[in-house]
Amino acid sequence: FLDNLVKFEILAGEARKKGLDHDSEVVRTMKQVMVQQLLKREFEKVKLEDITDAEVKAYFDGHLDEFNKPAEVRTSLILVPDDARAKLVLADARIKGIANAGFRELVTQYSIDQETKERGGDLRFFDEKSRELPAEIVAASFKLQTIGDISGPIKTKNGVAILKLTGRRPALLRSVDDVRQQIRSKLFRERRAKLMDDYEKSLRKK
Repeated sequence: FLDNLVKFEILAGEARKKGLDHDSEVVRTMKQVMVQQLLKREFEKVKLEDITDAEVKAYFDGHLDEFNKPAEVRTSLILVPDDARAKLVLADARIKGIANAGFRELVTQYSIDQETKERGGDLRFFDEKSRELPAEIVAASFKLQTIGDISGPIKTKNGVAILKLTGRRPALLRSVDDVRQQIRSKLFRERRAKLMDDYEKSLRKK
């Protein structure tokens, strides 16, 4: 230990003699360490435990959508111009089964919806309140129960739709106790950041 200490001090002394204590990289590193120590001393009194249960509850109540998610489904779409074409698609054996390769082939062959056609018909995940899709598509999607299920023909203003269920996500419902530590950590980080920001602003004024 003593040998290492002597070695360290000898090398540090030699570096100082050569003016390295004024080197820009050394000065910048020293400043970084000083800033770290300054902030540590100024804000070590800010504790995670300072965030009260009341503050946690208030945040939870104000951000329910952040913690609770409704059930979602994922379907793929084939949109055709009329019932005759829909019957043709539904009679094709490639439409059946959990695997989607055959369904994507049918999308490429028959679908007139160019946006979803480029994604193999995929509508991605959505919930029952979705406004990005026609209401009749949303309603029909949520009636499908098992992955691989196919809907009957659905009339829309753009044509006749056929849907295949490709995914389901159950609703996520959490209580404040489930996310208490997560919220407390978030509020702590925000409070600390605010105090640091105010401190830096006060130094600018000085």
